[in-house]
Amino acid sequence: MNSIIKAWPKGFTSFNTFNNIKITQLKTTEYKTIIKRFYLSHSNLNQSQISKNEEHPTSLEEPKEFAQKMSIRNSPLSDQFSQRIFITNSPLSDQGAEEQKEFAQKMLIPNSPISDRRAEEQINNEKVKSQIYLKSKFQKNDVYQTCNKKLKDENGEIDIIKFKEILMNQRDEEFVKHLFGWCTNVMKTTNITIIESFIVHFRNTRSMEFIKVLDYIDKTDMAQSILIINMTLFFYTEMNMMEAAKKLVSLLFSMGSSLPEKTYLAILRSFERDIDIIKLLEKRVEQDTDLGVPVRLLNELICVYLKDHRDIESALTLIEKLESSGSQLYQYSVIALIVFFNNNRMPEKSINLLKNISDKYPEWFRSVKFLLALSPHLYPLMPFIDQLLDHMDENNSTSKVFYNKLIQVSSENISRNWVIKLYNRMIKQYVPDSSNIKDLIYLAVRDENLQECLYWYKVSSELNFKLTSKIATYLLRFFTRIGHFEPIDDIIANCSADRSLCTPWNVGSIIYFLDIVKGDLLPKSKDQKVIISSSSLLSSSSSETSTTATTDQSKKYLDIYKEYYNFIKSKPNQFIEETTDSIIQTCLIHDKYEDAKRWYRMKIEDFNVLPTIYTFSNFLSYHTLRMEHNEWTYWKKEMKENYKNIEIDRPEQAIFDFFNKYYKNKKSFNESFESLLKKKGTEEVIGKFYLLFNQNSQKEAFEYFENCANNQTKDSNYFIPRDFYLRVLVLSLEHSNLSYIKLTYRLLLEVGGIVPTYEIIQRVVDRLYALNRTEFENFFTTIPKGVQEEHYRIAYATTLSKSLPMKTFINHISKPENLDLVNNGHVRNGFLLGLLNSNLIDYASRLLGSLLNSKSPEIETSTLQLYLEKVVELEYNTNLLALVSTHFNVNNISDNKNQLTLAVASVSLLKGDIKNAYKIIKEVLSIPNISLNITYMKLAVRIYSKYFPTPPDTNLDYLLTLIGVAEPMRIHRKVIYLEIFKCLTEDGRTDLIRKILKGPFTFVELSQDLIFYILFAYKDQPPERLFRFANLILKKCNISDQRTINLINQQHDLLLKSSNTVDIKNIYPLVYNLIKNQRPPTTIQPQLSSDNLVFINRYLILPPNSQISTTI
Repeated sequence: MNSIIKAWPKGFTSFNTFNNIKITQLKTTEYKTIIKRFYLSHSNLNQSQISKNEEHPTSLEEPKEFAQKMSIRNSPLSDQFSQRIFITNSPLSDQGAEEQKEFAQKMLIPNSPISDRRAEEQINNEKVKSQIYLKSKFQKNDVYQTCNKKLKDENGEIDIIKFKEILMNQRDEEFVKHLFGWCTNVMKTTNITIIESFIVHFRNTRSMEFIKVLDYIDKTDMAQSILIINMTLFFYTEMNMMEAAKKLVSLLFSMGSSLPEKTYLAILRSFERDIDIIKLLEKRVEQDTDLGVPVRLLNELICVYLKDHRDIESALTLIEKLESSGSQLYQYSVIALIVFFNNNRMPEKSINLLKNISDKYPEWFRSVKFLLALSPHLYPLMPFIDQLLDHMDENNSTSKVFYNKLIQVSSENISRNWVIKLYNRMIKQYVPDSSNIKDLIYLAVRDENLQECLYWYKVSSELNFKLTSKIATYLLRFFTRIGHFEPIDDIIANCSADRSLCTPWNVGSIIYFLDIVKGDLLPKSKDQKVIISSSSLLSSSSSETSTTATTDQSKKYLDIYKEYYNFIKSKPNQFIEETTDSIIQTCLIHDKYEDAKRWYRMKIEDFNVLPTIYTFSNFLSYHTLRMEHNEWTYWKKEMKENYKNIEIDRPEQAIFDFFNKYYKNKKSFNESFESLLKKKGTEEVIGKFYLLFNQNSQKEAFEYFENCANNQTKDSNYFIPRDFYLRVLVLSLEHSNLSYIKLTYRLLLEVGGIVPTYEIIQRVVDRLYALNRTEFENFFTTIPKGVQEEHYRIAYATTLSKSLPMKTFINHISKPENLDLVNNGHVRNGFLLGLLNSNLIDYASRLLGSLLNSKSPEIETSTLQLYLEKVVELEYNTNLLALVSTHFNVNNISDNKNQLTLAVASVSLLKGDIKNAYKIIKEVLSIPNISLNITYMKLAVRIYSKYFPTPPDTNLDYLLTLIGVAEPMRIHRKVIYLEIFKCLTEDGRTDLIRKILKGPFTFVELSQDLIFYILFAYKDQPPERLFRFANLILKKCNISDQRTINLINQQHDLLLKSSNTVDIKNIYPLVYNLIKNQRPPTTIQPQLSSDNLVFINRYLILPPNSQISTTI
């Protein structure tokens, strides 16, 4: 059988360019040292010091003893624990679940998401309410007593079955903590099953109690199982304890014994974005002869190289190894290759690969699992799909399932020509089925093509295809929306014959048709309302009903209505809620406002169910688009006062999006946009505004805009386009005028009828906070938020998160009603920015590590760039640069400012790799027209000072040349002097500073730092020399730095103790006045309290998703 390798190219450039982080080999005694040290550091709530503590490990036991306990018995141990080792699901299963969700969202005709999500949301809200930031009801003594009574067997030992049952069903973390204490302190258990159960539980809940379990294992000399090792590795990486994780991996690699394949998989999953460890893992696997050819591991490695590192060369090497051994390439590896080719604009390579796959594995193209994973990547291949189909036809490897998937993909992407072409080609070989017709109907509905929709519905009927609930939904919603009601009778007949078609949305559409559309045929009461809520009518005899009916047709519709009314009555509350909500929404979409209100009352009175968040979101969205503030306020008040069970006090965004798409009578859209733009005065209004603004008459410009917007009517000779409101708002933000921002934003909402995006809201909120915090708070209490209330809530928290003081944000987010925001990507990214602005680099690194390891899409490039700059500025030895490099590569982020490169140089310098640091900085400085900021030029000075040490003193010239390098970058020479003086002071060469000061050095425009280093150079000289320079400086500058004042005081004390009598008052009067009039030093308060730091550790560095659960 031919190799499929021929489809793949050679010679690609690999992207794994970051190779600076090395894993040191550890002694076998260090594994428990990691556990012990990590436990101690966390018990003091000082997690930021972990990496520092780990630099000097201490052994806790003899190497021989520990090696015996840690030795991994090859086959017996792996067999014994193979069923208990947890490995993350394969990419295909994970990817499949995501794609199914995405497919389901695409295939639904847009409507209100009144679905199973409601139950999930309510459960989550109950979880937040019951668990987060609330004290546990379980006390230690109570738990111990309960365990003594219920968990002991007849021998006085722990009953394993009962123990597992309690642990599995218990969600209160305090209870589990005390349960662990009972098992270890009271029962002193060494049962490996019990210990492993706690390990798995605390890992899943991300609880730091995990460390205590490891410490207990250490104290009791229990032998660690593979499960414990794997769980420890997962826990370390998930909690961003990367140094400990790396040392554990290094220990495992250095032991010399073979490791089970699942342990290698655990390492791969934990460090999939760290290219250095991945390479080390691959090398270790090659050396581990007991493994043979680990097929799954090699396939996983292929995916990691392609997805996370875009390293095609390494992937191809592993593929060749698999094929040469006769092993199979997994489906998800093929998918990863196709994704790589598509992302690199090589669709022909993907087609060639699929051709060879069809030859070697033709059954894959009949596999639903494979096609489901492949479908998201098929659309870019459509221009070449005929080549693949021709090849498959020649080799008899085509399938009906594959054709269906191609038609479905084309339909979802609204590619009419491809749908028709593929359909016509398919029917030459296969009989069309209902899924094909469904895709064709879906495409016709998406295009709002009534003729095609009717045609395919007719074809479906002629072929006797059974109507599905989805097709019924497409048709009912479409025909109702465009007002074509003729086919609805037939669909209703199908639904009556097959109740499986009667979903809430379908029943809602049928009721709307019978009640609203055919309402004239139904009997009326005296107030001309259809008698649809009268129990007496529905329960009356046929003779009584016939007296109210005027025609056979009206009786027909009344009977059908009664049938569906009773059908709704017989269903559970959730079905009733969704059905009535769909009726209300359909009424509002068609401007049947009175009918919508009537069904709102019927929902409560006739069906005895409460309105939901979705009910009110329909009304709020409707009035928002109509700019009817009074009505909007009424429904908002109704929601708050009459429905107490709503946990989330905000509308549903998806419902608003649906209204915004399909509601036709939005304010400012009563006339066509084009005709309004043609009004003669429009260009004059816009032109005059810009004229005033550009003439620096901003006040007149904004007043003119306000007047034009407020006085605009249908009869005006001008129309202000909606996008112009946004342009004026942007100008007000750039101008940073508080009154202009508030004015233009209100005009945008109330006159322009624009619903702002989250990005617009965030920009406005950020600027208001920066300008005036009081007005910022007033803005939030007065602005009509409408359905965007959640956006405002997120924007408010995000603004606080990146602003100083940080305790304001902590106090806000720690309120129970705001705790759900700790998981929001915008808030977490803002908090990362706030940590960096506060120079809390340790916490920022842990948070960034968490975001990078989780592959969070919310990491803003500007925030990453600031992190890199802070790494250089604060001289921080970070271990995240490999992850940042991978993130840049995977997301095609260009390091055009060389920030990542310079951060690598900084870390290399801190690690003592001066040669590499100098090589990098020299290459950067040699770039034509390079422009660096102050931070990076200071780095250049630090590197030069180490690469060109003094002595010899002539090397000082190399440092001074950087002054000339910095001047074209508009960096003041005194900035470079300051960094040179710092480096010379650290090297003990203050004599060279004094030498520089004797040259052409001017004592003007001196920073407080520079003043300190100038005077510090004379600390060991006679005091009067320091006073002379201090007096000289005070003639041009102030001295306020406490370090400098303390230095002068020290020299003054030395002078008083000596026999040298110098009249400071007369000789150095400025220095004398400084000493005499100095103020007591100010005490700097810490930015964050200990409670703040505890909250940050618990909720913001690693949000407790897995800890949110109801108490059982």
